[in-house]
Amino acid sequence: MKKTIILSSFLVLMISLFYQINLLWSKQEAQKQLLFSNLDLSLEEVHTKALNIQDLLANKNAQLVFINPECEYCQDEVAALLNYSGLYPVDNKILFISGAPKEQVKDFSLSYAKRPDVYFLHDSSYLLSNLLAVKAVPSIILLDKNSKVLARINGETKPEYLFNFYQDEK
Repeated sequence: MKKTIILSSFLVLMISLFYQINLLWSKQEAQKQLLFSNLDLSLEEVHTKALNIQDLLANKNAQLVFINPECEYCQDEVAALLNYSGLYPVDNKILFISGAPKEQVKDFSLSYAKRPDVYFLHDSSYLLSNLLAVKAVPSIILLDKNSKVLARINGETKPEYLFNFYQDEK
C-alpha cells in the first residue's frame, strides 16, 4: 500500500513536471512567432542603405542565414544556398546576416553575383542575432510567407533539406 502511494505520487509529480516544461516551451515558441510579426528593426545592407526587416519579409518566404565571412562552414553554406536557388519557392528572399566588420561582409558579398532576392546585411551590434537567440554560425531560420518559423538549423546543412520545408509552396 505504501509503495503504491509513493509510486502514484511520483507519477503525478512527473506528469506535472512534464506539463510545466511543455507549457514553458510552447510559450517561448509563441513569443518567437509574435516577434517576427512585430519585428520593426532595420539593418544596413552592405551595398546600399538600412533596410527594414519586416518590409523585406512581407509576404515572402525567407531564409535568415547568420554567418561570419571568415568561417569556412559559412562560406560553404552561402555558396551551396546560392547554387541551389532554382529549388526555392516563388517570392523568396535570402538574408545573409553578419556582425563582422561591414567592409569584410561587403568584400565577402562581392564574391557572389548581385541578385534581387539576396541581401547581405550588417548587424554590427548583433541585435537580430541576440533577439532570435542565434548561438552559432552558420545558423538558418526558415520563414514562410506569413513570417511563421518553419525550422531553425544550427550548423552547416544541405540546401535540399531546407527546401523540403517549402514543398507546399511550389
